[in-house]
Amino acid sequence: MTIPDPSTDVVLDKDKKPIEHPPVSGPIPRVFYSPIASANVVRGNYKKRDKLRDKFKVKAVEMQGSGVADATWEYEQAGYLVVRGVCDYCDDRTKSRQTDARKPYAAVVAAAYVRALLQAIPGVDAATSSSPASTLSASARRLLAAAASAKRKTVTTNKNNRTGFHLGTGDKDGTLLETLDDREEAEGRAWVAEFVRDGSIEDRWGAGQVFAVTDKGFRAADAIPASG
Repeated sequence: MTIPDPSTDVVLDKDKKPIEHPPVSGPIPRVFYSPIASANVVRGNYKKRDKLRDKFKVKAVEMQGSGVADATWEYEQAGYLVVRGVCDYCDDRTKSRQTDARKPYAAVVAAAYVRALLQAIPGVDAATSSSPASTLSASARRLLAAAASAKRKTVTTNKNNRTGFHLGTGDKDGTLLETLDDREEAEGRAWVAEFVRDGSIEDRWGAGQVFAVTDKGFRAADAIPASG
């Protein structure tokens, strides 16, 4: 894959005159870190492009990233990073000779950057790293394993004056802890809180009493030794 013909790399001013590019150090892709605007339609109006640049300090406009942004905003479970290669200057006056000619190169450059980024991130040896559940007590690991294999796939908690604090799976005979002792109750609630924090279970109904085992929780439970 080679750099496209320089004749396709043209930016026009408002009078349709080519703007001189700033000097670059050799034929190496340049990397920019900045917000990227995302739309549901293809943009090609250079005046709107410049307004977005001036108002929001964006350096590019793209389409597909908006779906990722919507998903992370709704579920608030993860962040995201959009990496795009520039294939045109968002200008209908030059798009016809830029987009198709530069798309393959832009895609390769973006993919190469992501690969280099991943290679630069310190990895974890899966063979020696501990699972989220391995740092918990044997009783806590037993709770997660029981919930993952239970019919309802849940962790349940409740408390009443007669039997005290109850912790189990929600199934019949699924009680794992039933106590009137405040210290034991605190320990049981700490297990639940830690599982919620690391994403092994989630309070899908928002009542703080029934927690569903997540995909991460099932994988953590599978890693628990049978004797644990």
